[in-house]
Amino acid sequence: MSQTYAGIELVGRLTDKPTLQQVAGDHQVGHMTVAVDRPGKDKGTDFFRVTTWDKQAAACNQYLDKGHLIMVKGRPEIQEWEKDGQKHRALDVQAEKVLFLERNRDQQQVTSNDAPDR
Repeated sequence: MSQTYAGIELVGRLTDKPTLQQVAGDHQVGHMTVAVDRPGKDKGTDFFRVTTWDKQAAACNQYLDKGHLIMVKGRPEIQEWEKDGQKHRALDVQAEKVLFLERNRDQQQVTSNDAPDR
């Protein structure tokens, strides 16, 4: 029997602060959009919706903000819905791991304020 796997790795910047919602059964779900630059002659920017869950969702909501550089490892999931009689599809990345590649701006300011005067 053969096994298959679809994985996605993204490095990009957040387009806005991650959201956080409480859902059934004491779970939290977070959503964020990551902008990833496309190099080469087809330059541009691609936008990926990323979904996080529970502790990871809470941490992203607490520590990340618009413009922060992150890396996301996850799996693609196609979302389908119907609105006003039209069918829609979108790619959603279900995050397995989110790495914060920059310090929180507040932490940087606190660090610089705590430095001794020269």
